[in-house]
Amino acid sequence: PDREEKDRERKEMFEKNLKDVYDVDKYQSFELIEDGRYGDSAWLKFNEKFTLKKMISKAGKNYVVEVGKIIGGQIKLDADEIKNRYTDIWIPYARTIVNQVEFAIPAGYTVEGLPELNMNVDNESGAFISTAVVEGDKLLIKTTKIYKKDFDKKEAWPNYVAFLEAAYKFSQTKIVLKKK
Repeated sequence: PDREEKDRERKEMFEKNLKDVYDVDKYQSFELIEDGRYGDSAWLKFNEKFTLKKMISKAGKNYVVEVGKIIGGQIKLDADEIKNRYTDIWIPYARTIVNQVEFAIPAGYTVEGLPELNMNVDNESGAFISTAVVEGDKLLIKTTKIYKKDFDKKEAWPNYVAFLEAAYKFSQTKIVLKKK
């Protein structure tokens, strides 16, 4: 197949994967930055542009935005899973997942709820780190989820619970766009 066909197939694959996780309204573009195939420290890097449905609800003259959903579904551990681990921990591969989001703040509104978007859980097994700042008329969010190993003994489970729970908590966060 020629390059143009490969690019189209890649875009369709990423669009399908995205739609499996999000309620996508419109998939606008895909750009491959690095294919991650060559070298020991190679990264898969890409940019996508899309709009989502059902992220915003009206609350009087303000809006509630389910901004945590932007990082996709996260593992939700139940009480038994948090408390008990019966087997060692096997992960397909060590990896780092970084999300960078630029959210346009509408004119005449301010953002409330930033403290809940800033987290830092980092231990020998993994990490979940998130930052959120307002710069001008944009809310800039960055999340980093790291699985540092592909194997751990079951005794290390509390390390995993710590960063998995932080990522899930982030995925449930909301901000309020408050009318000035």
